[in-house]
Parts: sequence; C-alpha cells; structure tokens
Amino acid sequence: RKRWWKLPADMPLALPEKASFSSLNLLLFNPYQWLLQYGAKIQASKSLSLSDSFLLNGSLAHRLAEHFFSRTDALTMDAADFATWFSIHFPRVVREEGAVLLMEGRGADLSTLRHRVLRAMTQLRAHLANANVRVVTAEQALDGQFAGGALAGAADLVLTTEDGHRAIVDMKWAGGKKYPEQLKANRHLQLAIYAELLRQETNSLPSVAYFILESARLLTPDDRVFADSERVPANPPSTTPELWQSFTEAWKWRQAQITAGVFEVALESIEEDEDSTPPEKAMPMEYLKEAYNDYLALAGWEQ
Repeated sequence: RKRWWKLPADMPLALPEKASFSSLNLLLFNPYQWLLQYGAKIQASKSLSLSDSFLLNGSLAHRLAEHFFSRTDALTMDAADFATWFSIHFPRVVREEGAVLLMEGRGADLSTLRHRVLRAMTQLRAHLANANVRVVTAEQALDGQFAGGALAGAADLVLTTEDGHRAIVDMKWAGGKKYPEQLKANRHLQLAIYAELLRQETNSLPSVAYFILESARLLTPDDRVFADSERVPANPPSTTPELWQSFTEAWKWRQAQITAGVFEVALESIEEDEDSTPPEKAMPMEYLKEAYNDYLALAGWEQ
C-alpha cells in the first residue's frame, strides 16, 4: 500500500458529465476511490441483493415519506386520515421493497420499524405545520454549476413557508451523533451543495436541516424556519455559504492533483504526508468509513 498513486502521463481520464455530492465526496476525501469508480468505471456487481438492517429501514422510510409528501393534501390531512393512510401504505411499501421483514422471526423488527416510522412522520408533520409550510416537494431535482462544471442532485424535501422562504430537509435514518457534529463543525456538505443549487435556481438561499428518522429529531443550524427544531449552530460561528466557499477551495486543491496525475489513497492505515494537508481556506479532510468502500481490496496489500 502507498499513500499516493501516479498515473502515466498519457493515460486519458474522462470526468463525469455532471458531478454530484456522491462523486465529489469521494473526490475530496478519498481520491483513489473516486478514480476507480468514476475514472476506471469499475462497478460493484449489479446482481440483486437484499438490503437489511438500517439500510433497509432508511430506504423504506424514505419511500413512504416520498409517497406521502407527493400527495396534494399532505399538508392539510388531519390526524385520523393520516393514521388511515399510514395503516394502508406502510404494509404496502414493506411488501414491495422490504419483504425480508415479513419472514418468520422478523415480527419484532417489523413492529419496531413501524413504530419508529409512524413517530417520525407524525413529528415531521407537526414541524411543517408549526413552520407554516405551504408547499412541499419530495425528491426535487436540482441542477446548477460549480467551479468544476455541471452539478446535480435531488433533495429529499424542499419546503416553502407562508412568507415565501424555502428550506431543504435531508432525511437520514440514523446518525444522532454524526449529523449534529457536522452542523457544529460547519461540515454539512451535502446540504450546502443542495442549498447552493437551489440558490442558483431561485436567487435566494434556503435554510437547511437534517431529520433523523430513527429518533424523530429535526436538526438545524438556525431557527429561521423551524422554531421547534433542535438547533445546532456552528462553533466557531460560520455559515452554509462559507462552507460552500471552503468546499470550492478543497475541490481546486484536489483538481490540481488530478491534473498532475496523482491520487491520494486516503486510508487511516497509510501514513499521511505533507501533501495530504489541504490549503488553509479549504475544508479540512476526513476519513470516509471503510465499510462503504467497495474498492478497499484494490488499495493494495501489506507486505
């Protein structure tokens, strides 16, 4: 294993037509992984596999929320009608996308999931009502530009309040420790990217929030939209636009390395060197979870 890979000078490298948070996250924080996935186009098997545990829970909860908030009456439905809707659509989504939970011995898991998703959606409906949200769009496509060209994404929920202000809510199944830490350190890059793309479209910067489904917690850096949220301000004080600027500086730093044909193998087991440190105004680096790295074996072997 080596900390840096060097491509031959004549090696062509085709970049994706549109960048996304997923591709940029790898480019910034583990460039060799980005190289193998987007440069070499080595893909994980497309064979059908059954997801389970928190991945499945998050997928089912997202799908149910998408179905509900796509309804024209999502913001006006009363509690009794919502309970009826949930009793019909929760088992339908489980049958269609989570049938593993219907297997013998999984009754407790299914019951726990149902309780948590119902609690989460009930709490989220209350937050939207308290914020005087008048329009909600689920899975809104976002397109725009960044320093490297075209950039696209899809926001879980885009909300518009009575006074015309917009907010982006990104739903996560778990992460009750991770996402508050991101907001406190002003490192919520996915939300910052979505906010900038929506700003480019509307000429107005939206508010941002994480909603943790498992615990029904709404996390925000400020209370501009959600007065009843769990506020986690940046410390030291910083803003989402400042995060966007530090992301841009980090991208320029990595892009200069790519132009030179060098890619960092950013794994904790390989010692860093001075080239691993980004410029002062760029986002600080972090190690991505190796459990989600499909290319870990291709990083090399210990002698």
